[in-house]
Amino acid sequence: MHIMDRYLLSRYVHSFLVMFITLCGLYLVIDAFTRFDEFSENSGGTMAIIKHMGGYYAFRVLLFFDRIAGVVGMMAAIFTLTWLQRQGELTALFAAGVPLYRLAIPVLCASLCVSGLQVVNQEFVIPEIRDQLLRDADDFTGNEAKKVEGAHDHRTNVFIGGEYGYPQERRISGTQIILPETIAETLTFVRAENAFFVPQESDRVSGWELVGVDSKIAIRPEGKQIIWPLKDSKTNRYFLASDVTYDQVARRQEWYQFASTSELIRLLANQSMGLKPDRAVEVHARFLQPLLNLLLVMVALPTAMARGDRNFFLNMGSALVVTALFSGTVYASHYLGNAGWLSPALAAWIPLILFSAVAASLTESVAT
Repeated sequence: MHIMDRYLLSRYVHSFLVMFITLCGLYLVIDAFTRFDEFSENSGGTMAIIKHMGGYYAFRVLLFFDRIAGVVGMMAAIFTLTWLQRQGELTALFAAGVPLYRLAIPVLCASLCVSGLQVVNQEFVIPEIRDQLLRDADDFTGNEAKKVEGAHDHRTNVFIGGEYGYPQERRISGTQIILPETIAETLTFVRAENAFFVPQESDRVSGWELVGVDSKIAIRPEGKQIIWPLKDSKTNRYFLASDVTYDQVARRQEWYQFASTSELIRLLANQSMGLKPDRAVEVHARFLQPLLNLLLVMVALPTAMARGDRNFFLNMGSALVVTALFSGTVYASHYLGNAGWLSPALAAWIPLILFSAVAASLTESVAT
C-alpha cells in the first residue's frame, strides 16, 4: 500500500467517524427529548431512567448504523477528495501525472468495507437484538403487553388473533381463532384465555396451544390434522397446527425488517403466510444494497469533483442534492413494489439501472 493510499484511508476513516458520531448524537438527543415522558412513565427514579435509556439507545445505535451507513460512507468519500481539492493537494498530484480515478480507488475500497460492515450488522447483529429493537420506550421489562395485530394462515385458511401479546412467553391473551368450514362443521369463532406458540421439533409440528377454550369445537374428520383436543379436560385445551409464528401474529408489521435475509427467504417460502410484495422487495433490496452504496459514491463523486474551481461547500451541496434524488428514487421504487404496482425484482433493480447510466454519463465531467 502506497503512502498516498494510507493518507486517503486515514482521511476517510476520520471523516466517516466524525460524520457518523455527529449525526448519531443529533439523533439520540432529539429522540431522547421526544420520548422522555415515555421513559419516565414507569421509572423507579433518576438512575433507573438513565440505565433504561442507556440500554434502549445502545441497541438503536446499531440500527442507526444500518440505516445511514451508506449515505455517511458516500459523504466521507466526497469529503476526503474535495478536501484535497480545497487544500490544493490535487494540483500537485495531477501535475505528477496521478489521475483522479487512481486516487478514488482506496476511497471506493473503504466504501465497500463500510458496506461489508453494514451487511454483517444487518445479517448477524440486528436479528439477535430485534426483541430489544421492537420494545417501546416505556417497556422496562421487555414483556409488557402489546396489542396484537393478528395474522391469516393462508395454508389452512385460519385466522389467528387476540388482544395482547407477551413476547418472552410467546403468549397471546384473549385469543380469537376463526376456523373455516373445511375444518369445523360451520364457520366457527373460537375464544381462548391464552394461546402459547410451540415451535417445531423432531416429533412435533409447530402450532398454538389454546388454553381455556370457551366451548367444545365441532371438528370435521379432515380438520383433525389441523386442530385437535389435548388430553386435559380441566382446562379445555386444543392444539392448532400452524406455521404462523408468534412474531407474525403479535409483532408490528415492520418486524421483518429486523430479520436476516435467510429468515426472509424462509418466510417467503412459508405457504401459511402467503406472498407479500413488501417482504419480497426487502429480500431483493438486501442483495443489491452494497451495489447501491457503491453506485451512490460513483454518482456523487463526479458531481462534487466536476471541472472548474467551484466553492468547496457548493461541491458538497451538489453531492447532497444528487444523494437526495438517489434516495428518493429508491424510496419511490420500493413503494411501488410494496404496493404491488411493480414486481419485487423490478422495484429493487430500477434505481441501479437508472443511476448506473447517470454515473457513466457523469464521468466525463470529472477533472483529471
